[in-house]
Amino acid sequence: MRAGCDKVRGAIAGEAAHGGHADGETAGIGPCVIVMTLLSLLYRFISNFVLLMLAYYSLNALENYQQRSILALLILIYVLTRAISAWRSFSFFQSIERLENESRRIGSLLGLRPDQSLIKRQIINDVTEKRRHGELKAYIDLLFMTLVVVLSVTKIVSE
Repeated sequence: MRAGCDKVRGAIAGEAAHGGHADGETAGIGPCVIVMTLLSLLYRFISNFVLLMLAYYSLNALENYQQRSILALLILIYVLTRAISAWRSFSFFQSIERLENESRRIGSLLGLRPDQSLIKRQIINDVTEKRRHGELKAYIDLLFMTLVVVLSVTKIVSE
């Protein structure tokens, strides 16, 4: 697996130095990229789960209703800011998707050389993959923020 990561790093370094891929071919999805993607999704899941557990235990630890409702309100404000950020990222992802479609259309109309076409297609595919992963992370955030909201509202309403 280490060799796959080094190959990806070498391809990225060569791409930066020569304006294209180091070996003249498109870099495929290696095991390092897949592992890093899974680790980033796992990190997002765990960090949101920790937030949910902290909210749950802190709301259950407080006996006084007034303190519990103030804490729940503060948690709701935090969740609201995270939810707004997630919705803004969806708007950003929609813009990227429109740009992807437009660049594919223009690329097909221009009739580029095969090597240029492969490089441009690889760039568009990389952007598409990153957009999809970003959307998935935003969905994970929204799921956990919804659970935190339900928990907080339940603690405010219950005595």
